[in-house]
Amino acid sequence: MTELLKNAKRLPAFNWNYTFFGSHLQTVNKGWNYPKETHTAFEVIYVLKGVEEIEYDTISYSINAGEFTVIVPNTAHRCKAAEDLTYFTFHFDLDDPSLEETLIGNPKLVYRKNNETTASITEKFDSMLNVLSENSDGDYDFGDRIMIQIQLSQVISTLYESIKKVNVNVNLYNVQYAKRIRIAIKNEMQRLVYDDNDPEQIENTDIIKKVCDQLNLSVGYASRVFRESYGLSPKALPIKCETTNCPESVVKASIQHQ
Repeated sequence: MTELLKNAKRLPAFNWNYTFFGSHLQTVNKGWNYPKETHTAFEVIYVLKGVEEIEYDTISYSINAGEFTVIVPNTAHRCKAAEDLTYFTFHFDLDDPSLEETLIGNPKLVYRKNNETTASITEKFDSMLNVLSENSDGDYDFGDRIMIQIQLSQVISTLYESIKKVNVNVNLYNVQYAKRIRIAIKNEMQRLVYDDNDPEQIENTDIIKKVCDQLNLSVGYASRVFRESYGLSPKALPIKCETTNCPESVVKASIQHQ
């Protein structure tokens, strides 16, 4: 069999957990507001009419008709209508670390009108809305579901390709740096668990210092912006391994450098 396949060219194998949920179209009056919340998945908000305001703990911004935003996981936020508002929203998740890290590092909070990327992506949203309008009774068959997944895949692909062209190490808000720090710590811990077989090396690894060096951040700055977003030091995050399946040596690596 090896001889038969020695000249074969292969595509990558993958087994993603791909989810789409919480999708709805809604019209509300000026003054409507939704209380502070967080999600474990990405949230997309697309405004069709009026102005929606998004508030984080440290920043706020407005989305006008024809524009959209992507809110990354575990970001506390509030929404309110600055004018009479019609909006389309949905949540999605794709458990690929490279996607999550790229979207977290995206310096663009709002995709404004008259932009090539915005036009391409909102076209996909409009296609989803067409499926919604054609099925007002909520009776969606397999064809409808696969069409939505195709449109979502194209949205994610377009987002990813647009962000790849941007230097994500500049002009980021503190909340975005905090997300990048979190995912970098997560990736480094996974690497220690699965790739490093030297217990002494693991125990002598300063995870936070290594992550800050990778992101070109000082430990002091990283600690401050992380605490603003999560209410704890980034050095406290690895200790949560104690309630997971992380080996004791990884927990020691995080504790001894505090």
